[in-house]
Amino acid sequence: VDTHTKDFLTNFSILAQTFDYANPIVDKDDDDSKNLLEFYEHPILLDGHELGCTDAGNEQTPNDPCYDLCTNGGRYCHVSHHLVSGKDVVLEALRRLCIRKHYKSQHVYWQYISHFSQFCWDSDYYANDECVKDAFQHSGVDYQEIETCLQDSGDVTKDVENSLLQGVLQTQVEMGITKSPTIFVNHDRTVLWGGMTPRNVLMTLCETFTYGEKPHVCYACMNCGDPVACAQRSPMKCMEGDGQEKEDPNAHGQGQHDNDNTNHGGKRRSHWGRWLFGILLIGGAAGAFMYYKQQMEGQDGLGSYSLQDAFLSESG
Repeated sequence: VDTHTKDFLTNFSILAQTFDYANPIVDKDDDDSKNLLEFYEHPILLDGHELGCTDAGNEQTPNDPCYDLCTNGGRYCHVSHHLVSGKDVVLEALRRLCIRKHYKSQHVYWQYISHFSQFCWDSDYYANDECVKDAFQHSGVDYQEIETCLQDSGDVTKDVENSLLQGVLQTQVEMGITKSPTIFVNHDRTVLWGGMTPRNVLMTLCETFTYGEKPHVCYACMNCGDPVACAQRSPMKCMEGDGQEKEDPNAHGQGQHDNDNTNHGGKRRSHWGRWLFGILLIGGAAGAFMYYKQQMEGQDGLGSYSLQDAFLSESG
């Protein structure tokens, strides 16, 4: 789906697994109880009742406008985007909620996120059951346990309430989420100057700790130009040139320009990169929650989001 979210989750999953009491230089113990960070994605869903998607319940057909957007008889919806249906996004969000419920280990959760983001993110694999099973296997998650959770919380294929997804809608209202991205650290709304990047999020989280008591990754990598590369080294170490932008001499076809000038009397060609913009599909939590959602105006945090808006978002 959108590459910004994919890149952030893939990179931050490395940092999220380094937040512990232990200094990895002298302590190789992988005791997850030492982890200082509770950071999870948090899905942002559309209330199907507000969209009018619950009127037909499970009697919807593929021709109905809500068919590809919603689960549970139209209750929980998400915009379809980049060939991924909205209901598949809701189902993946529910899988991650089930992993959170049954696996308290941050390492297990972020290993799943990392593998899914790298191998299952594209539309051809997003809803592929074999790709999901592979992500479970690589992260140590029991497939059947999560399948049981999907059913017990409220089967997405039936016209019933899902307890986990219903909790998501309630949290959105309680937290008053009105724009994307909205970030909460220790229950306080936080502004990330410079945008949502692994480095900015890491710096924000590190600054919440008492002086002298930050996790080792903060001292080793917080001020590094590329904290992800720093955190992957053993021992953690920032190297000269980390994060420094390198000029690509062929980025604008300069070599081709020289040939054109020689062979075509100075006629030059210009090449333009293309920017891709998309809706952020999944949000997260740092201390409390980090949310992503399309901006919606309104008093209750859900806003006046219509079914027409959902389809307009498809073309973003």
